[in-house]
Amino acid sequence: MRSSTLRTVPRASPGDVTGALRQGRLAATVEDGSVTRRRLLLAGGVAATALAVTGGVLWRWGAGSPGSTAVPPGPLSTPTVQGTATLGGGTSTPAPASASAVGTPAPASPAAVNASASAPAPSTRAPSSPPSPPPARSAELVAAVESAVLAAPVADFTFEGQLTDSEFLGTATGRLGYGGVDAETSQYGTGFDMRVRMRSGKARKVAVLWEEGRQETYLDARRVKDGQADPPEALSMAEMVIVTASVDIILDLAIQTTRITRNGRLYSGQLVTTRAPAAVVDKLSEITGGWTPEQLERQSTIQWRLRLDADDRPATFDFDWRALLHGSRTTSPFRTVYRDWRAGTVTAS
Repeated sequence: MRSSTLRTVPRASPGDVTGALRQGRLAATVEDGSVTRRRLLLAGGVAATALAVTGGVLWRWGAGSPGSTAVPPGPLSTPTVQGTATLGGGTSTPAPASASAVGTPAPASPAAVNASASAPAPSTRAPSSPPSPPPARSAELVAAVESAVLAAPVADFTFEGQLTDSEFLGTATGRLGYGGVDAETSQYGTGFDMRVRMRSGKARKVAVLWEEGRQETYLDARRVKDGQADPPEALSMAEMVIVTASVDIILDLAIQTTRITRNGRLYSGQLVTTRAPAAVVDKLSEITGGWTPEQLERQSTIQWRLRLDADDRPATFDFDWRALLHGSRTTSPFRTVYRDWRAGTVTAS
């Protein structure tokens, strides 16, 4: 059983999504001065979701132009969605009553009188207003988003990103699903079924799935072995998707941010790179050719922006890595757009 100072919210059925979202506001209550399950795990050095693939140095100084932008998404086909549930239903509207006939109406039958007397009075209650956004505090924000996503854990996504001053840029599109449990940490993770395309190359199918409590990676339907040397660029870009678009990474970044600002449903924060989840730190160290934690802490920061939909689920997430290079500060942007959150699971297509 998972231990946590955060009150757990049971996964709701498709017809009870609204109730689960409301419970998320209550789930932000903390006990004994602790914050959440995530802070406890991070304090213990638990690494978040990451591919077990050994990559090479992706940052080639001067290989790209500092002002270059990410490649716009190409015509990538989105995999078929399985397990989609239809939420809600139509509401019938009664036909307008016809005008009363002229003359004296016939007396009503006893049955009609009894039915009229037992009929409930029409409701005068005003329709409920949409819920207010979660507060700009780590515990409340994380609890609201996590409970909302657990109620509808699957979404379609599009991603684009680039490492500035390099040729490492590309796009991805597909599905993600939140809720796979790591057998070692009992922490939720995010699975992906996506097509990844680099600037110069065809789209490659990459699946990152949770199987028997551990994460398995597939490239073009073939399992990727742990520690694979010199992986294809598509796998390296898939790693960036995972460390900048996963729901668990978003939540961990939020819980590690000491000051979060909110404008409507847009939340933003900034933190030193070394305070990010271990998977993020490891990947950024790898692509820079082995920056030490001291270099990452002294020379780089992460800025993030999270926009929530009306049900407290991610709509967009921007992950900007800012680094000091040769005396000038550069920004490497990674952006993900989420849509159509729903019930279901993610499997390789």
